[in-house]
Amino acid sequence: MPKAHEAKVGDESRFNKIGQTAWLTAHWRTFSDIPLSREVFAELENVRRESGALSIPNELKDNTRIAVQLEARYKLVDQLLQNERTDQVLEVAAGMSTRGLNIANYYKEYVEFDLPAMITEKQGVIRKLEEKGVVQPSPALRLVGGNALNLADLEHAVSFLDPNKTIVIVNEGLMRYLNFDEKAAYATNVKAILSKFGGTWITPDVTLRHVLSKEDEIRRQHTQRVSTLTGVDIQANRFENEQQTKEFFEKFGFSVERHPLTEELPNLVSPKALNLSAADAEDSLAYAVAFVMKLV
Repeated sequence: MPKAHEAKVGDESRFNKIGQTAWLTAHWRTFSDIPLSREVFAELENVRRESGALSIPNELKDNTRIAVQLEARYKLVDQLLQNERTDQVLEVAAGMSTRGLNIANYYKEYVEFDLPAMITEKQGVIRKLEEKGVVQPSPALRLVGGNALNLADLEHAVSFLDPNKTIVIVNEGLMRYLNFDEKAAYATNVKAILSKFGGTWITPDVTLRHVLSKEDEIRRQHTQRVSTLTGVDIQANRFENEQQTKEFFEKFGFSVERHPLTEELPNLVSPKALNLSAADAEDSLAYAVAFVMKLV
C-alpha cells in the first residue's frame, strides 16, 4: 500500500462540494438539544447569505427524520470521548460541529481540522457568535485547514499538541464520502499520528449497506440527491456489512470496539420534535454503529 502522503487520491474540488453537507448537518442538528446548534446554524445562514453561497435544495433540507441519527451519533461520540483519559483532541472534518465550542475548555488543546474553505466559513461563524457574546474566545480551541488525505497536513494540525501525551482523533461524517483507496489513505494517516502520540480513534463513519437502505426508506431518493449535490457515489463507498468494516480497520493494526447508536436512545429529543414514536426512532438507528479503535 502506498504511503498516505504519496497516495494519488482525493480531489479537493470534489471535497469542497462535500462541504455543502455541513450546512445540512447543522440544519438537522437544530431539532436536537445539542448546545449551540441553533445559534451556529443561524449564523451560518447569515455567513452564507452574505457570501452569496448557493442554497441547499428544499427536498434535501426538508428530510428532517435523519436528525435522529445525527443527534444519536453526536451524543454517542461525546460520551465515548468522555470515556477516554486525554486532554487533547483532533476532530477531523469538523465542519459546523459545535463540539469544539462546547467542550474545548475541558481540554488543553482541541484542534478542529477541515478543508481551508470550511475552516474560513467556520471562523466567520465563530467570530459572529463572539461579537454577540454567545460564546467566549477559547484559548484551547484551534481551527486548522488542510486535507485529511495528506499526512503532512494532519501532522501540521497535531504539531500544536503535546507529543508526550495521548490524543483522541474523532471524525463524524467523513468516510462515507471517501472511496476505498481514500479510506485506506486516511486510515494510514490516522495510524501514523497515533503511532507517534498513542491514543484512540473514535468514529461513527461506518456506512453499511443496511444503513444506507434505512436512510432511503426514511428519505426517498435521499442518497441519490446527496450524491448529485456532492459528486460522490455514496453507494459505491459503502461497506457491505459490519464484519467487512471491522476487518478493514483491523488490517491497519487497529482493535475495534463497537457501540450501536441505539445506546443514546434515552437521551434523544429529536424524535419528540419530529413526532416520532419510540419504535420509529429506534428503527431510524437500525444497524448504525460507532467504532472505538486503538493500535494493537
